[in-house]
Amino acid sequence: MTDHTEKEPLPMSQSAAARDEKGRRKAMLIRAPIYIAGTHLFAGFVILLLFLDGRRLSQPWSGTTSWEMTLPAES
Repeated sequence: MTDHTEKEPLPMSQSAAARDEKGRRKAMLIRAPIYIAGTHLFAGFVILLLFLDGRRLSQPWSGTTSWEMTLPAES
């Protein structure tokens, strides 16, 4: 019979663990601003869409489109 126990991972040296931790921290410091900026850009785009939709639907009963409301009145 064979023993199917999992082997324990070898412990890392102190310097290797410190390098690994520094690498993870550096990667996090790079990823975090990218994720934050991307989230803000997406939220800004959604807000812009809602703003433009609100302008278009401000008077839905008038039967005019948004570009017709911006034209000067003819005399």
